[in-house]
Amino acid sequence: MKRLFGVSVLFAVVLLGCGEDEGAGEVAKVDSTQVDPTQVEERPEEPVIYDSAALTPEVWLADRYGAEQGTIELELSTEGEVTRQVRYFRDHGRTESLYYYATGPDNSPFVSVLKDDILRFRGVADKEVQEVPWSPELPVSMPNFRNLNDAMRKKYDLETIESREYLGREAEGYVLKSGVTTSKIWVWEGILLYGEVGAAPAQGIEPMVVRATSIDIESPVSDDKFVLK
Repeated sequence: MKRLFGVSVLFAVVLLGCGEDEGAGEVAKVDSTQVDPTQVEERPEEPVIYDSAALTPEVWLADRYGAEQGTIELELSTEGEVTRQVRYFRDHGRTESLYYYATGPDNSPFVSVLKDDILRFRGVADKEVQEVPWSPELPVSMPNFRNLNDAMRKKYDLETIESREYLGREAEGYVLKSGVTTSKIWVWEGILLYGEVGAAPAQGIEPMVVRATSIDIESPVSDDKFVLK
């Protein structure tokens, strides 16, 4: 389950479009700085060559979402278990935070905050806030779907599929590959509304679904949602 939690966080935190859980019960107090090799995204033997200048934060993070600010509530379902996530954003996605309630909304969540090209995060067992420069090489990134370029398409072997309606919004569909998994996702104005992650049995990865249950782009987002102490 630790591996599952790590993969779940890596997929959904973008999803900053950064990775702990034992389901809705008692959580294992694992320091998120202790990297489990099974959670690290596998790389091909011959890495794909793309133009790194096209993958800078300025290009990747600029104007990611059509709305200037908003709050999105999501549910992540796998192996019959459902966990809750809440994503807050400002500056069209340049500033963003994710609260991952792996043990329920009344317990301490995993929190990550992206601001000024710095990704800061704190797991439920971390004694201090962790900080890393944001990079598209982090296993937490998804393309900027409002400003796709060839480098992004090549990095994820991106394909366009049929659009679908979610929460009354017409969402664009894509297939993308990341490590050993292939995902289908649907985004509206760059915001993930629905995603299906394929299984990778050899790595112990079960199929997973991420579904937005509500989206609010009208109400102001308070400053404290982007503060991580």
